[in-house]
Amino acid sequence: MKKQILLIVFLVSITVPGAAASRIVERIVALVDNEIILLSELEKRGASAGVPPAKEEDFMSETRRRQALERVLWQMIDDLLVKKKAGEMKISVENIEVERAIDNVALQNGVSRTELFEAIRKQGLTVDGYRRDIRRQLLKHKVMSLKVRGRVRISDEEARRFYNGQVREVRSGDAFVGAHIVIKVPPSAGAATVAARRRVAEKALEKLREGVPFEEVAAEMSEDGGTAQSGGVIGRHMPGEIRPELDRAFLDMEPGEISGPVRSSMGFHILKLIEREASAVMPFSDVRDRIKAQLIEVEMAKQEKLWIEELRRLSYIDVRL
Repeated sequence: MKKQILLIVFLVSITVPGAAASRIVERIVALVDNEIILLSELEKRGASAGVPPAKEEDFMSETRRRQALERVLWQMIDDLLVKKKAGEMKISVENIEVERAIDNVALQNGVSRTELFEAIRKQGLTVDGYRRDIRRQLLKHKVMSLKVRGRVRISDEEARRFYNGQVREVRSGDAFVGAHIVIKVPPSAGAATVAARRRVAEKALEKLREGVPFEEVAAEMSEDGGTAQSGGVIGRHMPGEIRPELDRAFLDMEPGEISGPVRSSMGFHILKLIEREASAVMPFSDVRDRIKAQLIEVEMAKQEKLWIEELRRLSYIDVRL
């Protein structure tokens, strides 16, 4: 294997004859299993990624340039690994798929194909190079969809937690009207008593889920003498004015929503948000799908990174930049 690699290096290390000192104008910058990446290929890919040409008189600029080229080189290495995996999986990208993707890019930017190609040329790129980039992206997307997509699951509960985290600050300035059903727990209660009291609270919640009006369940089961006969209503409050445990729960709720059991020093509470002062926050139901798509995209990126790292570990990679 060593002899073969040395032979390849010899063949592609071309020098300029007659120069005071030989200067290599082509060399291998990476070996990836049985594939090679040449300096000229890296420079070309770097140029399309916006990496400026070398300036020998500017050391700091060249240092930053080499760092940028190294990032591009690892992208090229990853592309080779994905391409190899695609071959093993019998996955390919047809020309018509590339052209459709280009049409979509033009459509999204509100331009024609001709205008898109002209913009590509003005950036110093070639249309053929752009097509190769699109093909690489499509191939990677296909492989990732099959290898990674199955690892990504975003539940409604995860989406709701993300939503709550985003809207709490906005809602912290909104007054609200809430109600509760209280199942008291004595301060000195043992574990068995606490568990028994929780079961009573869960029974109240079960009745509500069966459709019994909140007011009726409050009148029948709530142990808060001050609110039980008035439907459990605790009045109008600003965030921060009631028990912290209840305040946090109400902050995450939407009008008409029921939640619980929530534990406080008083006992277990079943909560209902009756109304909230109007704000610019869109209801969770209106943005749930958008949030889930966003979270899936973020998680896909994480899983993709892990999968690429796994491919790297399983491959022979020699970087010679």
